[in-house]
Amino acid sequence: MLLPMKGAREYLLVRGLNREAPVAIFLHGGPGGSETAPMRLYNAPLEDHLTMAYWDQRGTGRSYDPNIPPETMTIPQFVDDLDQVVDYLRKRLGQQRVWLIGHSWGSALGMLYARRNAAKVAGYIGTGQVASNPQDEVHAYRFVLDEARRRGDRAALARLGKIGPPPYTFDRLMVRDRLLEEYGGVFHRPPDKWRIVFEALSEVPEAGIGDLYRLWRGIEFSQRALWPSFARLDLTETVPALDVPVTFVLGRFDQRTSSPLAVAYLEALRAPSKRLIWLENSAHNGPFEEPAAFRAAVIDAIF
Repeated sequence: MLLPMKGAREYLLVRGLNREAPVAIFLHGGPGGSETAPMRLYNAPLEDHLTMAYWDQRGTGRSYDPNIPPETMTIPQFVDDLDQVVDYLRKRLGQQRVWLIGHSWGSALGMLYARRNAAKVAGYIGTGQVASNPQDEVHAYRFVLDEARRRGDRAALARLGKIGPPPYTFDRLMVRDRLLEEYGGVFHRPPDKWRIVFEALSEVPEAGIGDLYRLWRGIEFSQRALWPSFARLDLTETVPALDVPVTFVLGRFDQRTSSPLAVAYLEALRAPSKRLIWLENSAHNGPFEEPAAFRAAVIDAIF
């Protein structure tokens, strides 16, 4: 279905076996990286225990529209959009609170929302968890630079020398991120990003190859619009406390959002309860690298 929002219509898919089960909204990464199809390909068993809501955020996936007003592509607008999704699900399913499961950029969005709307949130689960984006950016740059030196990768060193250290524009960010993926900082081991995308679009009933175009265009559109403000976001300052239970599910080899930084953030965060769960064979994409372990962590956190 498409929910009407300010300047946009946004896609929401709701799946589950029991209307009385806890409701969980999956907040995808990016900005702009719809993960609805991959989540259903790898983690549909969550729907046996939860009512799962998969939301394609403004400007991405099936919510992509080139006519979306650029001035609405802001972090506060995304928080407002999420509030509309939350209220729709609360009313439709007759539940007072929902769980938020945030991945990467979605982890920042989820924590910003929970900080402002704790009364509507049963708990928060973050994976590929953002702590301080400026610090994460420095960490990722140092990782690829050290790895390029270790490998004697002259071509990579030349590219890194050209873009320099962060902060980056979108185009320079793409150069660094391609090296980060190549060096195992995003996926620790197969499958890789595009294999997951193509498998999901061909095997998930609600998806199709036509979604590839919307995914690609949505990533570029969203990243260019949101990256400057997201790059400056430091949750250690903006969200020092949450009034809901918090669980971080972290990949041991994550170099995109540094797991040690996320652990330090969790330790400092003030919350009613806090848990840390490690995915020992994952980098940044635990829901797709170790789906069974990820699902077990989610179920354990909620139940």
